[in-house]
Amino acid sequence: MKAKLTNAEEMAHSVGINPKVFRRALRAQHFEWHSRYSAWTVDIDSAEHVAMQSVLAALLANRGPKIVAPSTGPKAVPTAILKPGWYNYIVAETVDEALPGIYEWRIDGVGTYIGKYTSIRRPKVEYSNNVLKILNGWPYRPQKPDSFRRIHRELVAAHREGRGITLTILENVEPSLLTKRERELIAERGTLNGQTTAH
Repeated sequence: MKAKLTNAEEMAHSVGINPKVFRRALRAQHFEWHSRYSAWTVDIDSAEHVAMQSVLAALLANRGPKIVAPSTGPKAVPTAILKPGWYNYIVAETVDEALPGIYEWRIDGVGTYIGKYTSIRRPKVEYSNNVLKILNGWPYRPQKPDSFRRIHRELVAAHREGRGITLTILENVEPSLLTKRERELIAERGTLNGQTTAH
């Protein structure tokens, strides 16, 4: 199956960001995979797409009036980004990413976290966005600035320390059974599913 494509203009318009501002922020990252005068067109869900989403998420987080960051406004460039490959990604052989399921974050020498999803965007994109917020000193949400969960902070610590991080999509589960199956796997091996950790 041919991969679906997206580009900087399409991504920027989808969230109300000026495409010129987005392209400026992208150029500032000096990604090795992008040549200076080529278009910002990538395969959806590729490592390059994730990198562009990280920059876009930074712009979104940085433009809100209640965000406290090194600089503010829609033209701000993130001070920290997540480069492609910051974690290893594995999909179990029988899994269909388009269907609901269970995922696992594994941090070498630290432990594992189990979660459920109905959209693959949750494990593949939302965690990256939250790690990016912590790295840049931005709040979790305007009304809940310190509500990052333990796994978010453990991922940040592992990223800073250079530990191996792996996201595995373990299995597909019927929506009505997601919570039950998640709890079973948490009890079995979810060592990082607690709420507390050192800040």
